[in-house]
Amino acid sequence: MAIRQKNIKENFNLVGVYASAGAYLAAVDKAVAEGMVYYDTTDNVLKCYDGASWKAQGASNVTVGFPAAVALDPKATAPVEIELADATNGVCLTLDQNDTATAKVLVIENAGTGVSIDIQAAQAGTDIQGTDDTWKVTTAGAGSFASVDLANNKPLNLGSSNDVTVKWDGTDLLVDGAAANTAIKVGASNNQDLVIYGATATNLIKFDTDDAALLVSFDGFDLRVQDEDYIKFGDSDDIAVSWDGSKLAVTQATADSGIEFGVNGAGIDLTLFGDTENAYMKWDQSADSLLLVGAKLTVTGAVTIGTDGTGQDAIFYGDTAGDYMKWDQDGNTNGSLLFEDTTIQFAGANVTYGYQISTDAMLIKGTDHANANLILGAAGTNGMDVTFQSITDGDTVKFDAGAKTVTFADVNLVMGEEFIQFYDANVKILSSADGQLDIDADGEVEITTAQVDLNGNLDVSGTSVLAGAVTAQSTITVTTGIQTAAVARTATTLGDGTGVIANGTSVVAITCDSADKLITLPAPTPGNIVYLLPNATGYNLKSSAPATVAINGGTGAAVKSAVGANETVRCVCTSATTWICNKFAVDGTEAKLGAAA
Repeated sequence: MAIRQKNIKENFNLVGVYASAGAYLAAVDKAVAEGMVYYDTTDNVLKCYDGASWKAQGASNVTVGFPAAVALDPKATAPVEIELADATNGVCLTLDQNDTATAKVLVIENAGTGVSIDIQAAQAGTDIQGTDDTWKVTTAGAGSFASVDLANNKPLNLGSSNDVTVKWDGTDLLVDGAAANTAIKVGASNNQDLVIYGATATNLIKFDTDDAALLVSFDGFDLRVQDEDYIKFGDSDDIAVSWDGSKLAVTQATADSGIEFGVNGAGIDLTLFGDTENAYMKWDQSADSLLLVGAKLTVTGAVTIGTDGTGQDAIFYGDTAGDYMKWDQDGNTNGSLLFEDTTIQFAGANVTYGYQISTDAMLIKGTDHANANLILGAAGTNGMDVTFQSITDGDTVKFDAGAKTVTFADVNLVMGEEFIQFYDANVKILSSADGQLDIDADGEVEITTAQVDLNGNLDVSGTSVLAGAVTAQSTITVTTGIQTAAVARTATTLGDGTGVIANGTSVVAITCDSADKLITLPAPTPGNIVYLLPNATGYNLKSSAPATVAINGGTGAAVKSAVGANETVRCVCTSATTWICNKFAVDGTEAKLGAAA
């Protein structure tokens, strides 16, 4: 059954319930028109046609257009409430601003002192959520929060261009700047103390900014500076202290910078310990003295005692009362060095020297004769000339430090069985017996001169190597025979370089990787004989001047004789322009070598 009301307004019809808009239009028997309304039993909602489509109406979905602002004033103590049924998943209130202009979606004005937005009934979900990746909250005034919770790796951005970010990565709090050298200041306007606690409340680092303190204190903490890092003092890093892993270095930016311990009139004891127990150097401020206990003083530079023109006495005591050495700064007017019952001794690692003056002589002696040394002058530019004068004027032995020579002037060097040694005991000159002079060397005795004249018999027990020609004026007698070692030569494309046989060579071992390459005979010296040992490849043989020096009668530009593989060749120089060469097969068969062609 349908209840109809007609003619209230054109095309307006209010009809009971229908399963669909089609069923409603069939019942009223009209075409669809704006303003038609019916209740849809399929969707269980009141629907109205807005001229374009059917829109659901009712408490859960109402589309209302207002021509002007509308004020909702409940005139009651209870607020207006929009409530969804329990277990409903959806949106309780949607404000949809579809215009692309800059109209605000929601404005809340509050003329009172109460809270403008109060989110109550705490629950596990998010209280305010933005659906985009980023969303903004801006205010012209200050905002206050009971707490702000940020998830891991979610930054708190400060500055109009996110100049500084603060975030927690799950382990550490990271403060970073968008630009390098961004400053983080604590107490920029009003000084603020800063305290960093350790594992307990009594362990802390405190920056006390009070004007009466102005200090950083470490309570229960150590200050650790790593290798090659510095602690610097002064407005311009005037003093720097660093540890490089082996030593502590205190350096200054400006020369003559001072380091003071204590204050004038109230010093500080300073002790430097050695490697041995009870060995130390101590400045005792109360005694105004520097003590060396169980330690020695080594000075490599200059030592000054007193001041120029004033001086200062210095006394060195011995272990017997009354024995001492004294520098008397005003002794004999100009100062004097006194030795009272003492001897000047110079001690080294293995020897002690004594210096004594008597009425007869000045004696320098060493307690260890085997290791005694006397050194005059110093290495480098501080050498010293030393002259030993004989009883005759001009008869001297002189060491010239500049020329590094020892000159004997009308003075003989007389030696018995002693020797003159060079480098070590294996290189020396001596006379091991009367009438015999020995020259010993464990390497080589080299005599460089234009001519060596030996008058007497020459006895050579070792091997003799003669690089030059040997001319015998008499018969050479050989007991075991004369042998010549082979000299290696390597054939080349032009017969140059390693392919040339040097003058004086008797036997040659040939190396060749191609039968087309060349070996060159030495310049012709009549009477010379050269043997060429066999080679597995073969090669070509040419004279030193193929156009004028013949091999088996053959001459001409670039002529040569072919030597076969595994052939031995003997070449005899018969004149200044001819070589006669024969070849030998592996079985000893002899034949002449082909003429150079």
